Amino acid sequence: MVNKKTLIILLILLFILILLGSGYWYFLKTQKENIIKQQESSVKQKVLSYLEEKLEFCEIIKSDIKKENGSFWLICNGRPFYAEYVNGEVKYELNGWGFLKNDPVIWKDLENCDFYNSEKTDNNYNLTFYCPRRFDADKITAKIYQFDATLQKTTKIEEKDFLDILNKDIKSIYSFLGECNFKNFISKPEWESLLFLTYTCQDGDWSVFYARVMTLLPPVIMDEKLSFKDRAQKSFEKTFGCQVNNIDSIGNNVKIESSCDNKELTITYRFSDTPTVDYLINCDKPCLELGKYFILPPIRETERVNFLREMINREPTPIFYKVGDMIIEINSLKENIIYFWQKPEGFYYKIYYE
Repeated sequence: MVNKKTLIILLILLFILILLGSGYWYFLKTQKENIIKQQESSVKQKVLSYLEEKLEFCEIIKSDIKKENGSFWLICNGRPFYAEYVNGEVKYELNGWGFLKNDPVIWKDLENCDFYNSEKTDNNYNLTFYCPRRFDADKITAKIYQFDATLQKTTKIEEKDFLDILNKDIKSIYSFLGECNFKNFISKPEWESLLFLTYTCQDGDWSVFYARVMTLLPPVIMDEKLSFKDRAQKSFEKTFGCQVNNIDSIGNNVKIESSCDNKELTITYRFSDTPTVDYLINCDKPCLELGKYFILPPIRETERVNFLREMINREPTPIFYKVGDMIIEINSLKENIIYFWQKPEGFYYKIYYE
């Protein structure tokens, strides 16, 4: 017979063994969980770093990682993005919009469209698409969807005339067009998705060039009773509100030099049936005080401006800034800015700088 004291000792030893076994099991379980978390963290960081190299600054809203492969739902530059990590590589379709193909109804509705802009409301994003994407139609339609970041669900809200949206944005940039009426637009196949818009104002018709690659050329008055020189000067003064320091006219081209708020601005107006504009700006980069006149959708803020990178091995030199959720590219030639644009986030955009 085992006496009471021995029995107590055996029970204590058994309890200690159970505790040791449980502790070891918990240690192995915790160690395994930590390894899995480290692997997941590593995969997430690789995905985010890769996308950042492509100028997509993202936050992960949902992920599904199995071993070293995974699916990722993200918000990048203020719009939804879907990517996969497979065998050490980050993959995505249609510039991150591939998730739309999972819903045949949505994809059919958007298959001849492209993306224009995103506006955040609470945890939702109102996404504006324009159709057709090549502007080769008598009417351009805006299709507006709402993306719920919590549910990762995309729902159509409405359709409207895309020109109504474009007009509102253009008038927010060029305030003197606020009292003008939109007259018409022209788009030609050889232009590859350019719009030439005309406004009727009290002092005559004005034209604005808009390009699908998120760039804008300032308004030009179309009054043929005026000389090219007078048209250029009036167009410049009403657009920028600056005095002309020097003006030269050669044939159909008029060059204007001005000091706008201590920024040296040279504008060349090239007159034809569809006049265009070249510009050269000498000022401290990113110079968004003048850059705002050349970018669509409009720059909503200038407080959060961060330098990203400069491609010093290229001429002209691309320089990238993050402005809020927007990525702005500036092309610089001999210290002068010759081009502004916003990096498009559309289906068909591909990064040109590797």
